[in-house]
Amino acid sequence: MDKSAKTPELEATPDPLGPESLWRTPDRHTSQRQKLPNYIEHIADALRRGGMDESQAIATAINSAKRWADGGGHVHPEVRAAARRAVAEWEKLKESHH
Repeated sequence: MDKSAKTPELEATPDPLGPESLWRTPDRHTSQRQKLPNYIEHIADALRRGGMDESQAIATAINSAKRWADGGGHVHPEVRAAARRAVAEWEKLKESHH
């Protein structure tokens, strides 16, 4: 199966990393549990399975999604669109912690 054909499934399905939520929420910044965008979780999980530690995998996944969203890399349009949505969700999450 073409990997880009799985993009909608990856974008819609959570793949939680570690036992804690993002930023160990809820906390003083937000009253609800927060997590990475599903698509970024899946990218990070694939990188972890390849040998990266969790924090490096998350940073690399976010940077990869940003690159794809900005038009870089040789990715299918479905991947680029999913990356744009994931980056937008990531930026919104970051705003809740400034």
